[in-house]
Amino acid sequence: MLDWSQRDDIIIRNQQTPWIGNMAKTTRLEALKDVDSVGRDQPLDDLDREDETVTRNTGRARESVAPAIDASAREFSSGGQGGRFVVFFFVVLLLASIGILVTTLVLDARRSAIQASQVEMSSRLLMLSQRVSRQAREATLGSAEAFNGLEDSRAAINAIVGALDLGDPTIGVEPLATGSRPLLQALSESWQPMRANADTIVSNRDAVLSVRRARDQVNELVPLLLAQSDEVVETMVLEGADPTLINLAGRQRTLTQRIRAAVNEFALGEAGAEVAATQFGRDLRLYGRTIRLLEGRVSQPARAKIDALKATYQELSASVEMILAGVAEFFSAQLAARGVGTEADRFLEITQQLVRSVSEETPLPIVEQYIPDGVDANTLFRWVPWVFGALSAVLLLALVRTFLGRAQSEARVSSEANRRTQEAVMNLLDEMSDLADGDLTIQAEVTDQVTGAIADSVNFAVEEMRNLVMRIKQAAESVTSETRGSRETAESLTVSAEQQLKAINTATGEIQLMAQSMAELSA
Repeated sequence: MLDWSQRDDIIIRNQQTPWIGNMAKTTRLEALKDVDSVGRDQPLDDLDREDETVTRNTGRARESVAPAIDASAREFSSGGQGGRFVVFFFVVLLLASIGILVTTLVLDARRSAIQASQVEMSSRLLMLSQRVSRQAREATLGSAEAFNGLEDSRAAINAIVGALDLGDPTIGVEPLATGSRPLLQALSESWQPMRANADTIVSNRDAVLSVRRARDQVNELVPLLLAQSDEVVETMVLEGADPTLINLAGRQRTLTQRIRAAVNEFALGEAGAEVAATQFGRDLRLYGRTIRLLEGRVSQPARAKIDALKATYQELSASVEMILAGVAEFFSAQLAARGVGTEADRFLEITQQLVRSVSEETPLPIVEQYIPDGVDANTLFRWVPWVFGALSAVLLLALVRTFLGRAQSEARVSSEANRRTQEAVMNLLDEMSDLADGDLTIQAEVTDQVTGAIADSVNFAVEEMRNLVMRIKQAAESVTSETRGSRETAESLTVSAEQQLKAINTATGEIQLMAQSMAELSA
């Protein structure tokens, strides 16, 4: 039920009903004016009782209007149960869809981040596998930078394999999921011999670098040795030395070139490195014996040239001996480099498979356990956000459409109700327009509209006021009749008094005559 303040608000909004509340009071005051115009000597007790009767009737009319107003208010404010259920259903579906969408996006973001870090680490292994092979080969050629790079690459591969196996929070890498574990195990097994060979190369660093320096010294001394050999031959030819000795001196040039070629071939570490080592060692010894043979069989000028050649030879011999001293370590490093190169291909192949596996696998165990077998996680995470995003959009549009439709429907219903109410009120006003002029014979039409109860109450109030006016008029007529009777009685008494006065005057005159007569008689 609405309280009177809410009812008054509804009445004020309709802007027609304020006049109805004052109508009975206006008519009552006009009736009282009629009574006042009839006579002021009439007692007002009866009129007061009639006024209380009209007041009670007006209250009853107001109370009868209240339910109609309440019904109208409920009609405007209440919604259908079915509409509310549809809205509730859409809201629940929308919230569920948005919840699934947000959860999927969060999990997908987490999955993508983990997967990206794992793919990045696995992809780095692809690069490092090729780099290790190249650095191992360059290190055995005597590159100090290659040794440094090999150490860094070895440490990086160890760290990446360990991070993919156990995880490493410091670099944001989670352990690989179950599906990629076999490939990681195969990769670790392939890395073990590669790491051992890399360790061998690094451990023989001094020997390999020593061979490199000795080779460079040999290449620097050979041109000088060749020039000095030519000078010895020219000197011996000019002096007319023994042709056999000249041939021996000329052979030194050939030995020098063979030594350089063998040293360079050995330093490359190719398949003929062992043969080359044997070759330049034998040629070096032969070169020394030839110098010693020539020293005691040539002239003094040629002997001076041979002494210079011998000094250069001794430097060359020291370099070659340095190479021969590190042959075992050098061959060990060369063998390890070939092992790295051989295993690098298998390591690269496994790493490529691992990258594909990591890219296709779900790295979140909490999600992986709920995905059915045979369902691709990437496809699932790619389509679920789109599906639930579209579903959320459709539900949101449906919810908006429902609210708009309901609002439009309520607006139409409210507008129609207002229109009917306005028409009913205007009809009631038209029917009651004469009441303002004091016409109490009107009879308002009682309908099923909101004004029906008002019309019925007004008819009741008008009837009561009409009865009151009739009783007031009857009372006025009674007063008039009684007044007229009193006036006639007064007039009759006046005539009688005048007649009596005349009789008295006559009697008085006769008495005076009698007195006069008596006076005259007594005189």
